[in-house]
Amino acid sequence: MKSVARKYLFYLVIAIMSISSRASADSGNGVINTAEITTHTMAAALSCMDWELKGICLWMSCATFICTFDVSTKVENFVPELTMQAYNYGEDEPWGETEVANEALQASPDSSFVKTLISAVEGFNLSAFNLHGGFTSPGHKGQHANLHHRSVDAYGNPAITAYMVLANSLWGLVCYPDATPLLPYYISNLDAVSWRWGIPEVFYPQGLGFGIYDLGSPTNNYGPIYPRTSMTTQQDTFKSSVLGIYRVAHIVTRPSQGHIYREVTAPSGKGYWPPGPLSESDERTGVFQMLYPDVENDCTKFPYGGEPSAGKRDTKTQYVWNFWRKHKCCIRRGKELIYHTG
Repeated sequence: MKSVARKYLFYLVIAIMSISSRASADSGNGVINTAEITTHTMAAALSCMDWELKGICLWMSCATFICTFDVSTKVENFVPELTMQAYNYGEDEPWGETEVANEALQASPDSSFVKTLISAVEGFNLSAFNLHGGFTSPGHKGQHANLHHRSVDAYGNPAITAYMVLANSLWGLVCYPDATPLLPYYISNLDAVSWRWGIPEVFYPQGLGFGIYDLGSPTNNYGPIYPRTSMTTQQDTFKSSVLGIYRVAHIVTRPSQGHIYREVTAPSGKGYWPPGPLSESDERTGVFQMLYPDVENDCTKFPYGGEPSAGKRDTKTQYVWNFWRKHKCCIRRGKELIYHTG
């Protein structure tokens, strides 16, 4: 896994460097760029952080026959781990720089790698699914039979480094993210077989329980979380985008999910307690900050209300959110953690 991550980072750095050689205003066909994402993330840092003092950690260090003890503060706060985008078409990424990055990673819909992936399901009528995404059935108001594809990508938040500088300026009393800036954690075109055709998710028992694993409530239902594929049956294109983003966040916060992705969660360590997998019932496992088309200066748990404002809707169905999760930690002040509270 580490070698794959290094390979991804190598390609990504090359892609970003190629973009940097252009005029700074050139960010592909995107509607938001890396600098803007960093700025909006940091602008919301204090409001989204939701910092809490939780308790203490007692540390012990021993040398020969002498042991010393020290105490540090345990805190809990949200950190910006991922920047996620949802869009209709395979070459219409709203985050401009990722278009070039996805091409470098062989993740464009017309790349030889993606075509090789979908050859595994060539028995299907691929033309009916249209790899580039978007609508696959017509929609009419009041009809809830709209079938949408959503391409979704998740990259390490580019503001992580700046966030860590902020954390250090607060005397180390802020937990760090698990994620690596700009590292791709999920690119839907690289996961074409699972994301597009639901293999093996269509066989998961979670997808059989109608209404049990849905995002929302009976009166504000955004759709089923399972199967976690590009397909959504939703008359509202905004809600289908929210559901696509949530499904990918649900995948990358869990191990061994039958998809091509990199898990964002690190194992617990001495003085560090990461959040659990994304769960609608536990806000600490994940909240979202919209970056496009609206710029939110706070974070919210998905889903939104039944009728989100017009300012949050995009006519081209291009959306970008930050994904924040709550971590618990204490500064290490010894070799062994022997006791902690909170």
